[in-house]
Amino acid sequence: MCRQFLFRFLFGRCQGPRISELKYGCLGGVLEVRVLRRWSRRFHDDESWFLAVDKHGDAVQVFAAKTAQSFVEAKFRLHSCYSIADYTCAKPDKYQKILPALVCVNVGRASNIRNLGDRE
Repeated sequence: MCRQFLFRFLFGRCQGPRISELKYGCLGGVLEVRVLRRWSRRFHDDESWFLAVDKHGDAVQVFAAKTAQSFVEAKFRLHSCYSIADYTCAKPDKYQKILPALVCVNVGRASNIRNLGDRE
């Protein structure tokens, strides 16, 4: 609890729930996205990546590290919609980046991931 408060104090929150408004180093608000694709890098099978799109058509890479990989993989089902809260925004390095976006979304065990069903 204390660590989460300190992180919010130091980095603040992003402005809105749109992917296009996410900025490096801040905690995001509640995102509503559809997960379209899942992959793992060839020699890094201890991390999972997901491609997510919001209702405005903006896309972002979602990252789950090895400590939360199985937790996040169990939550996400491809082509389903989710509400994601309590995540952080990070910069993907040049080997991870597949989108022109400047940030990726890090999710883990502390993230609140809720299935919204198969919305249109």
